[in-house]
Amino acid sequence: MNHDLRCPYCDETIEPAANSCKSCGLPLLQAPREYESASGYAPHLRPEYCGGALQRITVATSQAEAELVQGMLTEEGIPSVVTSSKSFDLADLTADGRRDVFVPEDGVEAARDLLCLSPEALATANAETPNPTRLLLAILIGLLLLMAVAFAVGAFSSLYS
Repeated sequence: MNHDLRCPYCDETIEPAANSCKSCGLPLLQAPREYESASGYAPHLRPEYCGGALQRITVATSQAEAELVQGMLTEEGIPSVVTSSKSFDLADLTADGRRDVFVPEDGVEAARDLLCLSPEALATANAETPNPTRLLLAILIGLLLLMAVAFAVGAFSSLYS
């Protein structure tokens, strides 16, 4: 019997003491040494929830909330990944800021049921987040236009005074 553990997402070999997959970053749980995973997947993760592309299941308002959701998912054997949402704040340096919680496609339905999410909430979570670079560019263009109008009004008023 082959005792190598495999990542349930990318199927790469996992080191025995690894906390996450080196290839895709999927977090893993360590089981007691006497536990043998008959399926070859990481212990405590249910193989039926481990397939498919990652899908955003919800957006947490802070790191603590994201970790709570991730813990609930892990208790049910659903693998999950938490990442910082795109934003203008310093969310990467602090525990504040939005966090996206992703699960594999095969675990979306179970995660939705566990977290009591409606299909509408799931669709909202998977909606494309606005690009912060575009928003910043739009603000800068607006400021430039406002400065141009102010300059034109000032130049126009100095001609007639």
